[in-house]
Amino acid sequence: LTSGAVKVVAVQLKGTPTGAMLTRTFTVEGVPYRMDLFGGSKLKPPQKSLNQLASHLPFTAAEAPSGKLLAIPYAETAPGTAFEQLSRAWAPFKEAYYYTQRRGFAAPPGIPDIGPHDYALEGCFKLSLLPDHPAGAVHPFRFEGRDGEIALRPHDGCGFIRASLAERMPSIARARHDAPERMPAYADKRQSAVPPSALQHYPRSVEVAQETREKAQAWLETHQSLTAEELFRTVTGGHIEGSSAIAVPSSDECLHVPTGKSKTLTRDAGVLVGRSPYDKPNLRPFAADRVRSARDGDRTAAFLDRCVAFQYSFNFAHRSGAGLAADDPTFFAKGILIVVPDEMWPADFAERGVVMSAEDVKCHSYWLEEKDRVKA
Repeated sequence: LTSGAVKVVAVQLKGTPTGAMLTRTFTVEGVPYRMDLFGGSKLKPPQKSLNQLASHLPFTAAEAPSGKLLAIPYAETAPGTAFEQLSRAWAPFKEAYYYTQRRGFAAPPGIPDIGPHDYALEGCFKLSLLPDHPAGAVHPFRFEGRDGEIALRPHDGCGFIRASLAERMPSIARARHDAPERMPAYADKRQSAVPPSALQHYPRSVEVAQETREKAQAWLETHQSLTAEELFRTVTGGHIEGSSAIAVPSSDECLHVPTGKSKTLTRDAGVLVGRSPYDKPNLRPFAADRVRSARDGDRTAAFLDRCVAFQYSFNFAHRSGAGLAADDPTFFAKGILIVVPDEMWPADFAERGVVMSAEDVKCHSYWLEEKDRVKA
């Protein structure tokens, strides 16, 4: 974030953070630091597995798992300093506080031998923020391959970036499907189980109970001795496992499966897709006739076979004139971007390098009380 001009340190917390804890200052190499500026996912304590929970007695206050916070020299936050002005623009309302850690200190990609300039996109480019469209509605951003339209669209969590812009980052070139060194896809060859909490929001169903029982029996036939976690997952959810993957929004209400996932996701029974967190009904079933496969010649699935997609954290400044002014608005967005070859980029968006869902904007310097996104 500051190219080393401001030294940031990570603080391991003890127990649940309190107001008194956050207001404390501490010194590192004689320099006073504060740690109440950056919220984020690291603030949450690391979660223990069910096996770990089952094998331990209740935690004492001193042993309770805890999270981390980033701290910054106190002097850098004095009124009028550059960092203090930046902080005001970054976190003008309460919810924005929880994005500051991801916004300024996102974790680097899991690619060996790369530095910050290999995965940072810097410079001026134009983008479009488009409101989400309901299922079935035609989205203005559409692109085609040689054989016809690719059935993908921008939607909450997912956008698109032009290849010539994305490849300013050397790490993107290394991730291409035709690169000499293959980069494994997210959750490559990983299995995941249906969380018990995902099922609790639905009414009782005899058919679902019977299917879950059959899944549990099939699991138990090959697993005679169960760990505490396996026992819990079998009793509460039938220990139903499936291939881990990330589903991106389609424009035809079908699930398009690339070759790498075809063995496990293109069977006759259809596919069940889940979206965490499971604090509400977040399971989406796809019948077998709505599952398309690259092996069967589906052009959208074939595009997913070849494309690069990456998780991003973007900081933008909206330039209002020829040069960037101090009071120009800034905003932060995060999600997934799919790289589209230049020859497939739609002509209607020829002047744009990135097209994103407005829902992916999490903070804006003009939002003083709550989010105020673009609506249709």
